[in-house]
Amino acid sequence: MRKKAQAHTLVLIILLLIVLYIVILPPEEREALLEDNGDSGSRPISKRVNISTLLEEFPGTLSFREDDKRDIDFPNVNLLESVESQLLAKFAPFTVRNGIFDEKDKAAEFSIPDIKNTDNVFLSFSIKKAKGDLIIKLNGETILEYGAAGAIEPIELRKELLKDANQLEFSASSVGWKFWRTNEYSLEDIKVIGDVTDISRQKSQNSFVVTNAELTNIERSQLRFIPFCSSVASLGSLEVLLNNRNVYSSVPVCDDPVMLDINEDMLNDGSNSLAFRSSRGSYSIEQIRLDIDFKKTRSAVYFFELNESDFINVTENRKDVIMAMRFVDDKETKAADVSVNGHKFRIDQEKPVFTRNIDGFVEEGNNFIEIIPKETLYIVELNVTIKKN
Repeated sequence: MRKKAQAHTLVLIILLLIVLYIVILPPEEREALLEDNGDSGSRPISKRVNISTLLEEFPGTLSFREDDKRDIDFPNVNLLESVESQLLAKFAPFTVRNGIFDEKDKAAEFSIPDIKNTDNVFLSFSIKKAKGDLIIKLNGETILEYGAAGAIEPIELRKELLKDANQLEFSASSVGWKFWRTNEYSLEDIKVIGDVTDISRQKSQNSFVVTNAELTNIERSQLRFIPFCSSVASLGSLEVLLNNRNVYSSVPVCDDPVMLDINEDMLNDGSNSLAFRSSRGSYSIEQIRLDIDFKKTRSAVYFFELNESDFINVTENRKDVIMAMRFVDDKETKAADVSVNGHKFRIDQEKPVFTRNIDGFVEEGNNFIEIIPKETLYIVELNVTIKKN
């Protein structure tokens, strides 16, 4: 019994000594000891022994632009309207006749490859023999009833009657009550001719590149050009297409500069296209330039506070203040100027983590850290901690 009582007394004395030890510990160490659950690696920095956090921020992307603008110049553009008279069809000589016992008509087919850009289509022929009236139909519509021999003026084939594939029908008129007669026409040198506009020279396109960093930092962009015209009377509208989106469509004032504000949403990250085209007439487009103004590089500023007790401990070298910055690990250079209360130093490295002791830069009370990017930075975390030596 006596040994058992002695054991209980010894346990009680040990417990009292432990309690006394905890009571006389400094407050921050006592708090850390009581909260320690044996897994210190999983606790936040602010909860680790002898370490507390003064600042914790997540800056994200800090963009950088060395130049505040970029001017993209394009070569002069010549839009030329080229209209050429072309032979669309030619037929061998033939004869049509109409009598009681002899009737012969002729159907001749022809196509128009580019009907949209084909105008002034005419049918021409010469008459070798004529008796009665000559009747000509285009796609079922009568376009001529003619009753004379010799030369005949070319016949206009109205555009509203024309199709991609067309048919001409030739016939002689009926003899009526003169049943003993036969009306007859012999034709030769039969041709269909039209004016075809070559639109391949009425459009011009150039390419240019805008980087992702440029695109995300555009403040304003403007397209400028001067249209010069060969003949004002024959001009059609001038169209400007940026990435196949119409940004201008009008008959411009010749020799006057045109300035168009361009929304950054119209530009692509990477390859872009700029095209000019005219509906009619010829243009010379000169002094073509896309002016891009970029947002100025902005620094990021963060604040933290150092109380009197901690400041004294730092000045007396009992505690250290550490700034740490963690970047995206993209193997790219991380370059920035950092100012702590006006004291500057440079970050220039590829490693994803940067740390520095800033004891000599801190002040009692409010402090600031300013980050001025020299490359576009992707900062995952910025923190300032104070720890006991």
